[in-house]
Amino acid sequence: IFAYWGFNESFKGPAGLPAFRQALTDYLQKQKIADYGKGPVRVVLFSPLAHEVITSDYFDPKVAAHNNENLALYTAAMAEVAAEQKVQFVDLFHASQKLYQQATTPLTINGIHLTEEGDKVLATAQARKDSVQSRAEATAQFARLSRRRRQ
Repeated sequence: IFAYWGFNESFKGPAGLPAFRQALTDYLQKQKIADYGKGPVRVVLFSPLAHEVITSDYFDPKVAAHNNENLALYTAAMAEVAAEQKVQFVDLFHASQKLYQQATTPLTINGIHLTEEGDKVLATAQARKDSVQSRAEATAQFARLSRRRRQ
């Protein structure tokens, strides 16, 4: 099962993290014991993409910055839950940030929805082994982001 979580939930900000973590944990636990006719399932959890900053008269970069703060928190929480549940985790948030910086043209049509080129570029990131975060990395990242939010 490819499970993509976190984007919509991130709009609740830091206050929504406890409920999000619990819902994600519950979902993963149910999937890990599910049998859809072919034995135990394998779950791969994917974080949301970053919000791309687009240069345009119609785009406020402060919105992307705010969304990315929340998306980073939710991505870190997802990595921790995935490690706790022993589920593979793919960090598309940080991978997409790097790809946005390297791109010569926007990879999204509006900061969040990918263009055809964005789909092609991000498809590769979804399958790369170095996009998978270790539990230690996830814990350290979550601690850094939590401290920064409290300041």
